[in-house]
Amino acid sequence: MSPIQGKLEAFSETGTEGIIWCVIDDALSGWDKLNCLKDGDHLTILDPDTKSVVWEGKIHLEYERNITPSGYNPNYKKQAIHGMWVNGIQDNVLPELWANWFFKEYPVILNKKEFMTDMSPWPWPKSPPETVEPKKTKKEFPTGPRPE
Repeated sequence: MSPIQGKLEAFSETGTEGIIWCVIDDALSGWDKLNCLKDGDHLTILDPDTKSVVWEGKIHLEYERNITPSGYNPNYKKQAIHGMWVNGIQDNVLPELWANWFFKEYPVILNKKEFMTDMSPWPWPKSPPETVEPKKTKKEFPTGPRPE
């Protein structure tokens, strides 16, 4: 997969229950341009003026820092930065700094993690299982055995 050049986006809409960290692909339009960051993606954040590297590394979102109770239900807690709920925080960056890069839409280069790498055995094992003939059984219906 080729690198995506774009800008950071603190994406949120009804139902996300907080900000989702994304990259907007400058080459696409509509929903196709939205790339949500996932663990394992490689991100390079560039200074908007000098284009020098501000931060570079592998995405690893953690969900323990900055836990804040909801104003409506104190039993419900969520991560928050600058008073806004977020879905994960990069583990080796100060939360406020991480959020500011997104709010200011810094330019980036994103290399998405390949879909199937490091995911075995889910959703499928690396090698196909041996073929096993299914047992031939009579189908049971709610009212009893299937008529022949």
